[in-house]
Amino acid sequence: MLSLSTAARGLAGALCILVLTACGGGGEEKNLGGTLSGLNAGSSVTLKNNNDGDTITLSQNGPFKFPTFVAMGTSYTVIVVTQPAGQNCTVANGTGMMNAGSVNNIQVTCA
Repeated sequence: MLSLSTAARGLAGALCILVLTACGGGGEEKNLGGTLSGLNAGSSVTLKNNNDGDTITLSQNGPFKFPTFVAMGTSYTVIVVTQPAGQNCTVANGTGMMNAGSVNNIQVTCA
């Protein structure tokens, strides 16, 4: 049989989770991404979020998202770690602070 204090702790824990989720505590992390353009077919480019070490290797043009969410109020700096053979890729809008919504305006352009 459960003791009253064990049951009370369980109920208190459940209430804390419910309150945090209701006030946005469950949605404090957002996507970080953008669009890749100009990458030659058969090539790849590796990007890194310098602030958390998250990396992503892209092999086709189009939208991308880093696999790890970024916490609200956290800064990010996206850089090119590995350039594709014979091309140079640059990052625009790659630095900022994660605010109210997900970031999807990072532009990676290869030439």
